[in-house]
Amino acid sequence: MNFFESTKKKKSSKIVILTHASNRDALFNPSERNKPSDRYTIGSIIKYLERKGFSITLTYEEWYKVAMAIANTFTYDIGENYFLRLSSIDKEKYNVLNCKKFLASCYESRSGVIKFNTLMFLANQKGYFTKNQRGRGTEAVDECLS
Repeated sequence: MNFFESTKKKKSSKIVILTHASNRDALFNPSERNKPSDRYTIGSIIKYLERKGFSITLTYEEWYKVAMAIANTFTYDIGENYFLRLSSIDKEKYNVLNCKKFLASCYESRSGVIKFNTLMFLANQKGYFTKNQRGRGTEAVDECLS
């Protein structure tokens, strides 16, 4: 069975499993990724967190969620910079090589389950809100969970 046959069979089921033809496809395929609005939002989140000195990658679980959210939202060439900047806020834990290896493994194993909303939720917990969220109040934070 080749890649295209397996993709065809998997689409017929209700659960969609992301299958990549190669590692390069997993890292650099821009399909459904790199949206300008997401790029603007993550840039804004990073600036806020750096300015305040707040981290959303303190625990392994948070670090994993951030990496997977980035892997599912951006191609590797774009997501790597965002992930390194977010990870570097934890100065005492930060290691560039470990971050790059970890992120690459997240790209290769991404399933689409952890989305950009997860990253938004973690930033919301540190006090970051978009203009839209500030205008709508607390229900906007609850919306990030769904």
